[in-house]
Amino acid sequence: MVVVSGMKAFEEDKWENGRIFKIGDVVFRYLNRCGRCSQPCVTPETGEKKGNEPTATLRRIRLPDDRDPRYGRSPLFGIYAAPDGDGVGVLRQGDSVMVWC
Repeated sequence: MVVVSGMKAFEEDKWENGRIFKIGDVVFRYLNRCGRCSQPCVTPETGEKKGNEPTATLRRIRLPDDRDPRYGRSPLFGIYAAPDGDGVGVLRQGDSVMVWC
């Protein structure tokens, strides 16, 4: 997981497939948005679902604006991306992020 600061919150929700960005020396290609699964609602010790949090809160604030049918009622929770080109490099805490339009 990579957490980025210095951008507008949830800016990546508006990205189109194929967007290129760079973290440190590694270039990535944006693949798609990521819907949040309901796993955080499951108690690890028992495997039983207990309540609807944090999913209920995320549904209030993070449903896709375009109501893309691929996500149904799943709130968004980040993006999928893959290294572009040779994909060789190391990510380090504090690396700069550059996003190309």
